[in-house]
Amino acid sequence: DPETFCLSWRPDGESFLVRDPVACTQTIIPLFFKQAKFTSITRKLYRWGFHQVERHDSEGPPLPPDAMIFANENFQRDARHKIANMKS
Repeated sequence: DPETFCLSWRPDGESFLVRDPVACTQTIIPLFFKQAKFTSITRKLYRWGFHQVERHDSEGPPLPPDAMIFANENFQRDARHKIANMKS
């Protein structure tokens, strides 16, 4: 459920929400990365060209206080072909 899960796409499909960084660090991140610190993952996101979206610019229901939204023009829900353009 995108309203409660720790990580989900935003309604526009152009950004994703880390609703609960602690839960994400404990459940999702270890499945894909050796480094399980959220600060390390955010550094990697910035290196891959992601930027943090301002909370007041987001659509949808109110967000938890520690939630973070990230976007990258080459990482979009319905445009998988753009992933090949991402660089680190």
